[in-house]
Amino acid sequence: MKLQTFLCLSLVALGGMTQAQDNPKAVERFGLWSQAIIQAEPAIEAVLMLTEQQVAQLKTARSETIDDVKTKALCDELRKKSMDKGVPAGERKAATEQRKEIVGKARKEWNSRIGAIFTPGQKNMVESLNSAAAFIIGNVNSGYSEKLKTAAGDARKALMMERDEKAGKAIRDRVNEILTDGQKAALAQAKAR
Repeated sequence: MKLQTFLCLSLVALGGMTQAQDNPKAVERFGLWSQAIIQAEPAIEAVLMLTEQQVAQLKTARSETIDDVKTKALCDELRKKSMDKGVPAGERKAATEQRKEIVGKARKEWNSRIGAIFTPGQKNMVESLNSAAAFIIGNVNSGYSEKLKTAAGDARKALMMERDEKAGKAIRDRVNEILTDGQKAALAQAKAR
């Protein structure tokens, strides 16, 4: 059930629900970064230093792929069908699989379009930071997995908070190591908004 909801919502989330809709000074999000990066550095999109032309191209690509109205409507219909207990189990499963396929195709097309819009340096930045965050999360999680198995209640919550803070700090430190001075300045400016 969680996976089904995630797949349909991923069209919205990966499409980059934007802060800019509510705040014109906010950095527009295009769904490029892992959740770990976004949590550690909410204004990370600024490091790409996108041109106005690139932003326009990304908006168009997003609206034609992962934010496509018809695709979202079909996804919603399939989600409803997959959760309807009045629909035979085989049909529900087929609806779930069809929705996965639709989301996968939209995401693949989105990624292809991004590849044509970004410079090699921008592509490398996204890949490098996302890979670094995944590595850090894996390392930090492995250090807490045994502790979390035995902890309960407030002690477990405290451990999870400690783990998340440790991972966030490590990701911010790694971002700082990777960024150029110009990218650091762009990030600082975006944070100040």
